[in-house]
Amino acid sequence: MKLLLLTLIVFLASCKTTDTAVAGSSNESEALGWYHGSCVASQKELTPQDDIILVGKAQQLIKVSVVGYGTAETCAALMEGRADVNRAEGNHFYDVISKEQSISAEELGVVVMQSSLGKQKQLDINSNELKDVVDYCTTSEGVRFYMWDEEKGREHSFWQSYYYLGYDVEADCEF
Repeated sequence: MKLLLLTLIVFLASCKTTDTAVAGSSNESEALGWYHGSCVASQKELTPQDDIILVGKAQQLIKVSVVGYGTAETCAALMEGRADVNRAEGNHFYDVISKEQSISAEELGVVVMQSSLGKQKQLDINSNELKDVVDYCTTSEGVRFYMWDEEKGREHSFWQSYYYLGYDVEADCEF
């Protein structure tokens, strides 16, 4: 009986789907988190030496530098009523600046490492040589960010994250 149970545990632990393998790849850390204006929420601790890129819904790339930790005054995600939920996701918050272009206070998108740009300067977080697409939609109280391979379509997203707004919004997420 013990041998059967051990065999079953080993079998179940070794099973994973192709999508899970991609999502759990070593390059998953290249997708760091999301941004709202010049405030970055990142699952990884960042330093001013890190080369990071903001990718908005229009797929524009903005190279930014970390200038310090985000505060409730500089980061909407840390305002009263939002901070606890957004920090509970394991995020660290940073203020960033771009020397190349301005960042709108309303702008939203995904934060990635600059190394996520492939040889053709297209976004390829999961290193499968397919162009990645960044998008977001609203839920009843927040914003859901996600990424997928352009060729595979949005129903096959390989990365996602959530930003709690702390107030009701009209949901437009299709899934």
